[in-house]
Amino acid sequence: MNSWTGVTLTETREIAALLMEKGVDIISVSGGVAESRPRRDEAMKQGRFLELAKGIKEVVQIPVIAVGKIMSLEQAERVLEEGRADLVAICRALIADPELITKTLENRVEEIRKCIECGECVATLMKDDMRMRCSVNKEWGRF
Repeated sequence: MNSWTGVTLTETREIAALLMEKGVDIISVSGGVAESRPRRDEAMKQGRFLELAKGIKEVVQIPVIAVGKIMSLEQAERVLEEGRADLVAICRALIADPELITKTLENRVEEIRKCIECGECVATLMKDDMRMRCSVNKEWGRF
């Protein structure tokens, strides 16, 4: 383990295989903690953990969940079709528009309130009051 970069993919694959052997049913692949925030350009990359999810999926026989700024159902579907993960977690896009899935399935994509990827949802959660806000969704306390 490198104190600057954390656990490598190789190490994580070994850990994932051990977890599976010990009876873990599913693995959600994410990375980082608030204290180790990556540079903003890296942090803002959509689908930033997809290759990690794929790398772990290659060594386990349990479902793997991909996370990390997956912003649309189309993007989520591609992740599944390409075999990068078995499940996909969508968060920021659903904070911006909780009806994202319904609107997509009803072919009302032009009505979707899109996440502008400003990071307010994450930044406000890290404050003392732990109240999440969203710049585009007033129900989450838009500024």
